[in-house]
Amino acid sequence: MNNIILFAAWAIALLHLLMAIVFMIKPFSEKAYGTILFLFLALVISLMLYNTINLGVLSLISLHDVFLSLSLMAALIAIFIKKDIVARLALSFASWIAISLAMSPLAPPPGSVKPVLASAWLILHVLTSIAGESLIYAGGFILVARLISKKDRGLGIEESLIYWGYLFFTAGALIFGAVWAYFAWGSFWSWDAKETWSLITWLMLTAYVHLSPAYKKKNWARAVILLAIVFMLFTLLGVPYLFDGKHSYG
Repeated sequence: MNNIILFAAWAIALLHLLMAIVFMIKPFSEKAYGTILFLFLALVISLMLYNTINLGVLSLISLHDVFLSLSLMAALIAIFIKKDIVARLALSFASWIAISLAMSPLAPPPGSVKPVLASAWLILHVLTSIAGESLIYAGGFILVARLISKKDRGLGIEESLIYWGYLFFTAGALIFGAVWAYFAWGSFWSWDAKETWSLITWLMLTAYVHLSPAYKKKNWARAVILLAIVFMLFTLLGVPYLFDGKHSYG
């Protein structure tokens, strides 16, 4: 059942992306576009609920869940974007990339839950971290699309997404994550590989969000935020497989 729903969601995400491309060339009915988008959201939410019921706990503990969340958030944001066709296309692409990664061998569906993961602090840590990462992920794709299309709208929706993503990421990765680590392992910080890379990502995000609006429009500032997003994705996808540590996906 999991694979069937996942493939259906992937196919709908691809259709959504193709529609966004066509919409840039020749606009068509918003109703048709919206229907496909809502169908995709329903499938992804159904899949996450299915995984949650099978596990017996909120299914946000695996890399598979993270990619589903990234895809869901990008599509959810796209609902509220009507006239910004560049941002809409970027979010469609971001959503399809994330759901494709959720289907890959790198991100198998969660199997079982380790006792250390059955914690209310973990739920707070993961929910806020994923919310932050999803907002930053969506904002990053829009920023790249602006640079490629050369349709720079100044500090637009991508800036708001990155800012709010930074706040959620700070709360989830640094604050709630440290509290959960204390109850799980007896220390707030252990310089685990994922903790270290999360800190590097957070420092780069902090440097960017505290720049004045005038500086944020400069190419070097955009290079900083894009590099921070690359580091964030590397922390999610690369670190658990390349480095030994306490963090591993179930």
